[in-house]
Amino acid sequence: MRAILLLMLCACSVWSLAAQPTSCPSEILANGEPSPSPNSRYTVFIQCYDPARTAYTVYAYDAESDREITLGETAADLITSYALVSEWINDTTVLIRAETGGATYNWRSAYIADVTVAGSLREVARDYVAAPRYFVTPPRIEWSIEDGLTETLIVQRYDVTTGETETLYSGACLLRDQVGDALSCHMVTPSSNQDFVAPDEAATRLILNVGDSAREVKTIEVRALPSTELLYSINALGSGFAEWVSADTVAVYNLAFDFESGGFGGLFVQFGEDGEVLAEEAFALEVGATLIVRPSWMEE
Repeated sequence: MRAILLLMLCACSVWSLAAQPTSCPSEILANGEPSPSPNSRYTVFIQCYDPARTAYTVYAYDAESDREITLGETAADLITSYALVSEWINDTTVLIRAETGGATYNWRSAYIADVTVAGSLREVARDYVAAPRYFVTPPRIEWSIEDGLTETLIVQRYDVTTGETETLYSGACLLRDQVGDALSCHMVTPSSNQDFVAPDEAATRLILNVGDSAREVKTIEVRALPSTELLYSINALGSGFAEWVSADTVAVYNLAFDFESGGFGGLFVQFGEDGEVLAEEAFALEVGATLIVRPSWMEE
């Protein structure tokens, strides 16, 4: 009887160990490490890297029920060199990226999954350069696709709640001619002002941060939606970028070095209902500091 009990205990122990994710062997290329959810109940892990594979299976482990859940496999028509957990949206929703690595312009795809549901892994973005960004209100993912062959830039958005994808912008891209690659576009990181408009209204403006490490300056564009009309453009340093601080105001970072603060100077820009620039106000930010000041028109 004792022998039977011992065998049962051993079997349970083996199952528990088998169900839990383990680190993969060290490789030249390797998939990301197991990633715990914010509440630590779930851990997402990815099949170990194998140079003979082009797609990988994504799993979730539920520590509360001691259960392993197969979420799905990355796209079979892409050559995946590594896959990783990009971000947790909440305790049960995770973003995965699968990419080819190496050079900047290669196959890339992003996925979303409900870690409580087997087979829930689904592709939401493909052919991006800069990693797709997640925004909270409403829950959405925004990214850009640059095509040097057609000299085209497309900005897309995936609605996490509805599962729908829409195109926010389509226009000409900036070619990387100065690096001798006429069939390649400079990287673009987009962001709409959707976080700052009413929940039942569409975004009214779009920031395009244009440029990558091959370009000494970063061009920031603000465009109207849905017309895509160019409202504003300015060049910043190579580390420059812009972000929304309200529905009608952007903060442009790293325009020039600021000797007084020992940091970088930036600019707040306010837009009117018709897209005209209503006001501009400079600010300075020490290196590594967080922007806590606001322009005078937001303090009134």
